[in-house]
Amino acid sequence: GAHLDVPFEIVDRRKVHAGGKPHGPYAVTVTVTTPGFSRTVNRSFDAPGVYALKTEIPNWRARGHVTIRISDESKLFAEDSYGVSFHMRFYRVLKWILVVPFMLMTTALVQMTQEGNALPTFATQFR
Repeated sequence: GAHLDVPFEIVDRRKVHAGGKPHGPYAVTVTVTTPGFSRTVNRSFDAPGVYALKTEIPNWRARGHVTIRISDESKLFAEDSYGVSFHMRFYRVLKWILVVPFMLMTTALVQMTQEGNALPTFATQFR
């Protein structure tokens, strides 16, 4: 796809201000960076909770980072980051994830059968 939904949760366990007002607004910045690509999305939220921001992603294969920065009204910052890999043809990767283990097990079984160390079966147990 052309977009990525980045979910996050704003947690603020401090006592609320007089009158029940939270410590917001919370300024949130989500940045996607890869070599040759950088997109930033900014938004403000009034209260703690679970949210998601939609950001653009590159339309070529790349590895990069998604960084989430949150600050409150008193400029207390929290930041988290994680690595991502963008694949335009993910089915090619999926194909190898499925085929390689099958080929390795088939090769191992053929090799064990040729050496006489076949896996036990009902036919070999009653001889």
